[in-house]
Amino acid sequence: MFQSYHPVQFNAQMLDKLLSQGWFRGGNVMYQSKMLCLDEAVYSVVNIRSNLSVYSFPKRMRKLLNKNKKQFSYHIQPLEQITSEMEKLYQEQSQKFKGFVHSSLENYLFEGMQHNFFNTYELTVFEGNRLVAVSFFDMGDRSFASLLGLYDQAYKKYSLGIFTMLLEIEYALELDYEYYYPGYVFRGSNIFDYKLKIGQIEYYDWNGDWYPLKHIEQSEFPAQKLKTAFANIEAQLTICGISYQKFLYPYFSLGYASHLDVNFLNCLQFLQISDIYDYDKMLILSYNSKTDQFSLLEVRDHSSFGFLTNAGFSNDIKRSDAYFHKLLGVEQVIHETLDVEEMVTFIQRFFELFFRKKV
Repeated sequence: MFQSYHPVQFNAQMLDKLLSQGWFRGGNVMYQSKMLCLDEAVYSVVNIRSNLSVYSFPKRMRKLLNKNKKQFSYHIQPLEQITSEMEKLYQEQSQKFKGFVHSSLENYLFEGMQHNFFNTYELTVFEGNRLVAVSFFDMGDRSFASLLGLYDQAYKKYSLGIFTMLLEIEYALELDYEYYYPGYVFRGSNIFDYKLKIGQIEYYDWNGDWYPLKHIEQSEFPAQKLKTAFANIEAQLTICGISYQKFLYPYFSLGYASHLDVNFLNCLQFLQISDIYDYDKMLILSYNSKTDQFSLLEVRDHSSFGFLTNAGFSNDIKRSDAYFHKLLGVEQVIHETLDVEEMVTFIQRFFELFFRKKV
């Protein structure tokens, strides 16, 4: 469901390959994630791109591009330094970001890198001497990867976020590049759907293939499987009188970090079945959408590793009771099965044996 790659060395061909396999960049790391949580729900990640060999600007986008070129000046060059004006735009706009939020633009792009492994460019947009928008993109050998677009909120009516994407595409076409990757959208949420306005979008189906966006209904995405699986087992738990609480888990990615000594929990969502153990232990129920397997786990609070959770999350996550805010490690796997009824029956018997021992 989630993978990360920390490059020690990197080149343009490697970026092309990773982008074509559904990876995207954050800081100094390449990520591949099939699901993410937002607005107290889990959504499937849909990586998108435009095939520039057959691309033409939609009529509305061409009109926007030409109109804004008359209003603003722009400049494209390799990124040398992050200016105070760029940082100001980031701080203003980051207040509206949801999910993980980097503390600064420097951190967002480079995350402590002593050397930028990526061929990163900046696109600055000005009205007179005023910086009104900036975007950043990585150049591969045959691919462009759009990273971030920022704009002055006072100029919202000019659609400068779309404008910088269109300028990036125009620049890529001038250089005869093959693909433009604007990141991803969510299946079931329209928060990033503005990216689709550039037109002629392909999506990655997680089986290694890219298809026109109009065919997306033919693909199966993991978040829907997760939702259905939890709905089925929640119904059975309720029928059997077993209480539970459902949580989203923002620290799930730590469970995929192989260099850590603790077996941290790696699921985006779980059901807390009981806290009948010691004060720092509890039982949870997770589901793996890749294997269709339910797991009953004994987990422990690992708040002593709190330094690992210092990542900045937006206020909607920090304040929401839908998220579990303690860092959890898996102590043991108690039971695993593909069958909902079998798991619920096992939980019932487990509780019976537990309370029998307590008497």
